[in-house]
Amino acid sequence: MHTEAQTLGKYGRTRRIFLEQNNSMLFNHMVLTETLFPHLWEVQQTCEKRMELLMANLLVKN
Repeated sequence: MHTEAQTLGKYGRTRRIFLEQNNSMLFNHMVLTETLFPHLWEVQQTCEKRMELLMANLLVKN
């Protein structure tokens, strides 16, 4: 569930904009079924973890 403490970062907001502009039927369905925010939050967390992994790998290489 969405709480005030959970705010979307760059990746969650980007995904929201992408869905709104490129797949409006899915976006509207997710809004109506209240699955949009959990999806955006999952995208945000996945991207953050991936960026951490990529940055760690870059630091090891350099």
